[in-house]
Formats: sequence, structure tokens, C-alpha cells
Amino acid sequence: MSSSPFSGTYRLVSWENRLASGEVIYPMGDNANGYISYSSDGFVWVHIMASGRHNQQHANPFECTPDEAVATALSHLSYCGKFEIDKGQIIHHVDICSFPNWVGTPQIRDWSVADGKLSLSAKGIPFRGQTLDAYLIWEPVGT
Repeated sequence: MSSSPFSGTYRLVSWENRLASGEVIYPMGDNANGYISYSSDGFVWVHIMASGRHNQQHANPFECTPDEAVATALSHLSYCGKFEIDKGQIIHHVDICSFPNWVGTPQIRDWSVADGKLSLSAKGIPFRGQTLDAYLIWEPVGT
């Protein structure tokens, strides 16, 4: 069982990806919404979505049009699984994910806590012939 020096639930403050060229990309806009929660029994849950998502035509989530399905997939990311801390990194072992390629993979993040905020980063991610570094800042819920 893992424990965490930052157990609890955090709200997303910002998520930006920086390309090697210096360009900054906001994958779900510069005002994305999200939560990450680390439980004392060693599990992590992450949900991030773009703000201003549009409702679909039908009340049933399985009756969307192809265009609605694409918009939904590109505006929400969620995953969960066990986590462990190893040498200044946190490893999320993905069991369930809205992006199927991550299922069964370790998502490795550098982390730090400063001024009560949790910073997570992933470095060297291949992206359209370049690499990028992802930076996410989270604040505890209730602040």
C-alpha cells in the first residue's frame, strides 16, 4: 500500500504543455477544470475537462453523433489506478482511462508541493515531431 505526503483532493489551477520550440499549448484551453485525488489506500483518480463543453443532442450519452463523440473525447481526460512514490517521482499505474492507450501503463510525473499547491510535470513527451513538457498545478479543495 502506498501513502502520499499530499493525500487528499486537489482542484486544477492550470495545465500547460511547452514544446521544445518554446510554444505553449493549453490542451483543453487555458481555463480547464479538473480534480485529482490521492487516497490513503494508494489509489489516484484524475478528471480533467475543457470548460464550456456543449451539451449533446440526446439525454443518453450513448446516442451522440460522431461529431459529438469526437468533441467529447477531445475535451475530457480521466483515469484511475494505484500510485507509488519513487525517488522524487510519482507513478500512476493506469487501470482505467478515457484514452485507451494509457491502460496498463505507468504515467510517471515529477512532483513538488509549495505554498500548499501540488505541481506535477511530465517531460519529453513526443508530439508532432517535437517533444513537449506538461505542467499541471493543483490546489487543495476547500482553499
